[in-house]
Amino acid sequence: MPKVSIITPCHNSGKFISDTINSVLLQTFSDWEMLITDDCSTDNSVEIIETFVEKDNRIKSWWCGCKKFSNKTSARKVYCIS
Repeated sequence: MPKVSIITPCHNSGKFISDTINSVLLQTFSDWEMLITDDCSTDNSVEIIETFVEKDNRIKSWWCGCKKFSNKTSARKVYCIS
């Protein structure tokens, strides 16, 4: 279990979510997990988040009530029911 959990809500944050995730990745402390929850974004937020989830197993994503996701990373996703 990681020492630190970073919980990041997201809704239509495509312009900023890469910078947010990269700021965590650049930290010198590495015993963390990042939990990103998206609430039905209609921009490219989901696709951007998925690229990070695929690259780093410390990053996990939740898609609440959304149908917009691929099956590539579904093993590390939790789907919420609204």
